[in-house]
Parts: sequence; C-alpha cells; structure tokens
Amino acid sequence: MTFKIKSGILLYLFSLSAIASIDESALRYIKNKYSYLDHAKLSIEIMETYKDYTYFCGMAVDQEGDLVASDGKVEVYDMVIKKDKNGGWKDVANFNSFSTFENIACRLNNGLKNFVLEPVDENLVCKELTKKDPERAAILNVLRVGVYNKFVVKRLCATSSFAYFCGAAQDADGYLIGTDEALDFLDIIFKKSSDGRWQKIKGFGSLVTSIKNTNCHFDNKGLLENSTLEKVYETFK
Repeated sequence: MTFKIKSGILLYLFSLSAIASIDESALRYIKNKYSYLDHAKLSIEIMETYKDYTYFCGMAVDQEGDLVASDGKVEVYDMVIKKDKNGGWKDVANFNSFSTFENIACRLNNGLKNFVLEPVDENLVCKELTKKDPERAAILNVLRVGVYNKFVVKRLCATSSFAYFCGAAQDADGYLIGTDEALDFLDIIFKKSSDGRWQKIKGFGSLVTSIKNTNCHFDNKGLLENSTLEKVYETFK
C-alpha cells in the first residue's frame, strides 16, 4: 500500500500505534540515526511507502512543539530506507538539507515509486574512494592537523566538486583521539576549489562513546547526491 501524509503532523514516538498506516519501526529507525534527537519529536511533511521502501521527509520539534533550529536553520530529515527480510531497515538514500522556517522543501516531490524505478545517474553520485584513489589521500591530508595522523574511515566519498568524510582520527601510535570519556567523531563536507584543493565547509562532528555504534550524518552506504552536498554548501558558505 502506498500512502502519503503531509502538512506537518506531529508524531510522538511512543504513541504512534494510534496511526495504523505508519510503520513505527521506520520512524524509530530514522529518529535513532541522530542521537541528538533523543528528546525531540518528529514532524512529518511527507511519508510514503512503495513495496519495501519508505520515504520520510520532515523536521524535528522540541517538547513545546517548536521546530528545532541551529543558527537560524532547520534541518530537513529527508531519506529513503528499505525494510530487509528480517524486518530491519537499511539506508537507501539521504537528501538531508537545511532550510529557513519559511522554505522547507522535500526532495522526492515526484513520488517514491518514480525514484525507485528510475536509474541513478552515476555521474551525480558521491562515489566511495578506495585506498588507491589519489583523491582519498588528498582529502585525508586536509585532516592531518596536529595529532591527527591516521584515520578510521566509516565513509569517504567524492564527486567532481564535493566530498564527504565520516570517521575518527588516530595519533601516530594508532590510538583514537578524544578525552578519557569520549572520542572525537569527524563528520565533514569538503568542497574542491578552482585550483584543485579540498577545503572543509561544514562539520557535524561530536564527542561519542563508541565509533562503531555512531551513525554518519549522511549514512554509511546510502545514496548521496552531489546536489545534496551542494545545498549544504550554499546554506553555510
């Protein structure tokens, strides 16, 4: 069954059973991807299913029902996930963006089915960089500042003009960098300048207790489009 819910319906995570057509586990999966949303609620702009796929586009609201914002920008959580044979979820695509209160937009206005059935233009996708790729070394070299020497890479991908890194730093002896109680988690978007150098433009990093159990802001394996990274750049440049 395909359904859509629009117009900012507030969903309280533990009272979703009253809405029978919504898969509670999908919303829990989305909310749990971002640890800072523990005490927030989700406001749905669009939620749609097609076969095993679910598309969610919405915002976070605080306990008073106000949209959660940082530096005057609201994050739009905009993604496609897919249910596996065991009933769990995995990432398919992430289109997260940042917006003003008046200009919130969702990526899949043409519908989830069209997205699933249309072939992906590989030239517009952030491609994973292998250890043999020179761009990988160039991006990591930008991060080699101070004691940052080596890296645990959860995700590193690039397009012709943008790149995304998610992971942790190690010192020269291979120890993860952080404090006695938490580790530095790096989550960064880069832009390539006209002279071919990579520059950091936006970071989502935080202190975490476990690198293994920490999610990347733009997923570990989901589709990440060049246009998604470009929107972040245009917002924060």
